[in-house]
Amino acid sequence: MKSRSTIACLILTLLASSYVYGQFAEKVNPLLGNVHVIGGDGVACGYTYSGATYPFGMVQATPTFFQPEAGFVTSQLSGAGCSHMGHFPLLASSQIKGKHLTPYRSGLNGIPQYIEGEAGYAHYILSDGTTIRVTATERVAYLETSFVDSAGVIYIGSGFNSSKVDDSWIRVLDSNRVSAYARGGEFCGSPTPYPIYIAMEFDVPASNYTFWKDDKCVPQRRAKGKNASLSLAFQEDGVLVRMAISYVSEAQAWKNLSSSTADDFDEARAQNNKAWDAALGSVEVFGGSNDDHEEFYSHLYHALIHPNLVSDIDGQYLGGNGKVYQDTLRPHYSSFSVWDTYRTQGPLLALLFPDKASDMMQSLVDFADQTSGLGRWILANVETGIMQGDPTSILIASSYAFGADDFDVLRAFYHMKNAAFTPRIRSQKVEVRPFLEEYMRDGHTVASMALEYYSADHAIAQFARDAFPTYESFDYDAASQLHVRAKNWKQLYNAETTWLNSRYPNGQWKAQDHDWREGTYSNYFWMVPHDLESLIDTMGGKDAAHARLDSLFTILDATYHEVGFAAGNEPDFQVPWIYNLVDCPSCVDEVIDRIMEEEYHLRPDGLPGNDDLGAMGAWYVWASLGMYPMVPGEDVLFLSTPRFDSITVNTDRGLSMTRYASEPTFGRDSYILSLSKWKQMFTISTREKLLATRIAFMGNSITEHWANDRATTLFYEGRWINAGISGHTTTDMIARLDRDVLHYHPEVMVICAGTNDVAGNDGYITNEDILQNIFSMVERAQGQGIEVAIASIPPTSEFVWAPNTKPKVRIPALNKALKAYAEQHNLVYIDYFEAMADADFGMKQEYTYDGCHPNAEGYRIMEEVLMEALGHLQFIQ
Repeated sequence: MKSRSTIACLILTLLASSYVYGQFAEKVNPLLGNVHVIGGDGVACGYTYSGATYPFGMVQATPTFFQPEAGFVTSQLSGAGCSHMGHFPLLASSQIKGKHLTPYRSGLNGIPQYIEGEAGYAHYILSDGTTIRVTATERVAYLETSFVDSAGVIYIGSGFNSSKVDDSWIRVLDSNRVSAYARGGEFCGSPTPYPIYIAMEFDVPASNYTFWKDDKCVPQRRAKGKNASLSLAFQEDGVLVRMAISYVSEAQAWKNLSSSTADDFDEARAQNNKAWDAALGSVEVFGGSNDDHEEFYSHLYHALIHPNLVSDIDGQYLGGNGKVYQDTLRPHYSSFSVWDTYRTQGPLLALLFPDKASDMMQSLVDFADQTSGLGRWILANVETGIMQGDPTSILIASSYAFGADDFDVLRAFYHMKNAAFTPRIRSQKVEVRPFLEEYMRDGHTVASMALEYYSADHAIAQFARDAFPTYESFDYDAASQLHVRAKNWKQLYNAETTWLNSRYPNGQWKAQDHDWREGTYSNYFWMVPHDLESLIDTMGGKDAAHARLDSLFTILDATYHEVGFAAGNEPDFQVPWIYNLVDCPSCVDEVIDRIMEEEYHLRPDGLPGNDDLGAMGAWYVWASLGMYPMVPGEDVLFLSTPRFDSITVNTDRGLSMTRYASEPTFGRDSYILSLSKWKQMFTISTREKLLATRIAFMGNSITEHWANDRATTLFYEGRWINAGISGHTTTDMIARLDRDVLHYHPEVMVICAGTNDVAGNDGYITNEDILQNIFSMVERAQGQGIEVAIASIPPTSEFVWAPNTKPKVRIPALNKALKAYAEQHNLVYIDYFEAMADADFGMKQEYTYDGCHPNAEGYRIMEEVLMEALGHLQFIQ
């Protein structure tokens, strides 16, 4: 958000820049969800950051969550509630008099105060008046400092790292360049001993520098140890710092730094803005207030930050086995919070960016190849083992279902099947499916974990059927077994309590409140998304399910141990849409309205829980779209009313799809829709677009009769003008062109002419004169800005009313010349002849009733040819 005090500065900046900033990035409020609290259950904390990053970029430039007074870091997750990353924070100060202050745990300049920002850019002021602006390109972070009195100090490393460090060093290469290294860290108590190398470059030279270890000065050219740090003095108004990282080596970090083409801060910001505008523009909303737009695009922004690029500019990356790999064909990604994201963010990325999401799925498959199993919460090259279940199998299957299909599906299925059937498979040190033997033997295990496994089994079975429909040798037996296993949730149903219940291995029921991860039995009851109708029948039918849903939603902000709907955690994400199955679609809208109005707000404490690397942001986007990806591994969408008048989704494969609040494209009969059906509606939108276009068809009886044929609706379904008149020659058409076509100012004119000329209706005319008449009509239409398509003359071997006119000789010759003219002048050519001619150059018998005029089947063939050809018109592309 932009403050009044900076408006003048902004105006001057914009006037000085040649780049015009885009419409979507400026709608993002980076402060949304910034609240974080140490301790507690974390449900009420957003943990988003206010700083800058690039869409799915490698670096960030932001104050840390857990030690914000330490300064700005280049590695930080958005929405993660445990300490992590944040190595070698950078802080600036205008206090340079006297000896350097030790940066070690001094917090010497306070917490940076946010002034303004948008997606990919933020501006801060420190307690002593020093200002810092931050932005980032794909692999390079940019921090521009402005000192108060033309001099200042930059501190790198402070002992305030967001997570513990086992080893580190920092060294000065020259007065403009610094390298650093750290190893270690943790996430939610799980060690993350990955290496990280940092390259830093200053646009002006440091006048002097001092190394520190803890709070002691180190008189060397490098400092080494857990709390190594460096202070550099500058006799300048300010300093531009460029920073890049690599998980491979110091040399690779410098390669990444040199990869950026932005020479200054404003150029980097412009590149960032362009990238965010393109990414956020993948969803366009219309209607609603400015605040509504700001809140929506802030949530979409959060959903497009992760996963993060981890491969270097030359394709090198650190594999899960500690080896360095190089892939020059695909980028590689990490920061996979899969238990959180498989429900919402995964399908959303696959829908919007199927190619990029395919690269992300391949990264997961490669990690499994390197570590012997699928990871479920991967940070850098480390499987942390956080959370439970087999969420990565679901993520891969759902991503495939929603369009991300360009990855090694064979290897993916190998790891999915291996995890589902082979006990004690590990990814690094983490067991992929704990208690799998018990689950396979008894049909159940720890309740919340078992429910995750049922969903994963269904997703894998569906993936097998979708990804390998033509593989004769494929293992369908495994898919069938998994499909049956997914129904075993019924073994957790306690008929006495009518709730799902955890059981001991001997089958006895545990206490109702046992074995629920980050939730209660009231949340997890509905976590059978692949078999909800059966769940509803089992519990007593729609009335009983309706009553239970109503009871759940009496509370919207339940904590981990509180009975009620928990808007702030993932297991409840899908529940509002279940009202569709109890015949109350209006209840879906009512509950979603309540959640959005009571639990989501446009402010730092505006999230009901951790954003979890975009999981919650993606939920908000789906709810705004008026749909939810309900079934793991399938493209099934449960519907609700869109939050805006209309919302258009633009995928990176060129498909655009729109939902309307007032008139849903697909009606509101079933309230459940498959994405493939939704896509199909817009895949055939070429036809819809053509029918909505004013197109004039100049022709003879073949054109005229087309409008009367009951097998087609072309001429009364759309805005098309039928200017065909029986018996007319090209000379006749020239005479009436103004009256019958140009008068209506069509966008396109289709000419299908020449049959009656060849038949000699007005006497003999040469092929050359026929062609000149047609070309004349083309030029006159083009002169009025009308796009023209030329159709071939349909095939005829003999005219009943005009024998001895040789149509099977003259018509192919004319068509050859018409096609050459169309190609020469970049016109669309509609080849009816090729599709309808027999071996004797006559019209196939099944397409005609008299050898010249099409019958219903003939017009059906012509319609197919016409629609395919018109799809190549310039205005359609």
